Amino acid sequence: MISEKTYKLLVISKIPFVGKASLNTIASQITDWDLPLQDLASKYFGSIPRVTSTEILKEYISWADKMVSIAEEADDFIISQQDEAYSKLLFNTKDAPAFLYCRGNIELLNKPCIAIIGTREPSDDGKIICERVTKWFTEQDWVVVSGLALGIDTIAHSSCIKNSGKTIVVYGNNLNKIYPAENVDLVNEVLSTDGLLISEYPYDNKPHRSQFVERDRIQAGLSAGVVLVQSDLTGGSMHASKSILKYDRYLIVLNQSKTDINKKIRKIEANIFLLNESFDQIKYNLGIQTIEEHQIIRLMRKSEYEEVNELLIARYEELKHQDKGDLFS
Repeated sequence: MISEKTYKLLVISKIPFVGKASLNTIASQITDWDLPLQDLASKYFGSIPRVTSTEILKEYISWADKMVSIAEEADDFIISQQDEAYSKLLFNTKDAPAFLYCRGNIELLNKPCIAIIGTREPSDDGKIICERVTKWFTEQDWVVVSGLALGIDTIAHSSCIKNSGKTIVVYGNNLNKIYPAENVDLVNEVLSTDGLLISEYPYDNKPHRSQFVERDRIQAGLSAGVVLVQSDLTGGSMHASKSILKYDRYLIVLNQSKTDINKKIRKIEANIFLLNESFDQIKYNLGIQTIEEHQIIRLMRKSEYEEVNELLIARYEELKHQDKGDLFS
């Protein structure tokens, strides 16, 4: 399922010099979407013969048709920033993906979302912390966003489902390639409980390591805040943590058990650093100078959950009504 505007953008996306960023710029400049594809190509790319050639354009159309056919067969949606269904919070980020390939409950994209992330190798106490914090936010009607990785991601998705919540899985590859394969049953459970799978990559995409880093920004972009359960200082979770701060949203850093602190477990080093270091040192280490101190929330005990929830709700409401022009003008 795909809108006419998104279909035309899908064709345009195959033009060799059109990258992710330029595609969004081009889309924002098009005012006459009702033009036939050939005329649209001639108007906006007329100075480039290889683009407006009928034969070349047919190749791009053939590819787009193939993607649409696969989507329709799977009851998937292909949406772009031109569609109402596209996440408003994700739209209001500088590096939002041009397309989202979606399988499941697409309405979740515009519900209040919170990302819960962390290491693939949590401690026993970390697993318990993740289950408890996910349960709490699920009970407050937050949609839980994570990345399907083993460890904290898997626990977050599973705990959300166990507590009758809705969860969004952000893929680091295309929707037809479940990674890790061990989570095939979890993916089916997400879909059977009215959850959502999303990817920015087309069905013929071949997975690459860098895509799992790029995926992290989408988790942050969908969400009012990111909950960092456990991570070391070089863990993949730090990508989403940095992204949420760049987006002027909340990074919620969870306190750790006395047992893990005393053991000096490497997989909690990022939490310990963010909980204890000065704000100037944090900015220096993260390499981000534009953030505000209030964006980093140190969640030390359960009694603070309600206050954090109120901050997240207020930020979500603000983000929902912002325009991209207001943010980046």
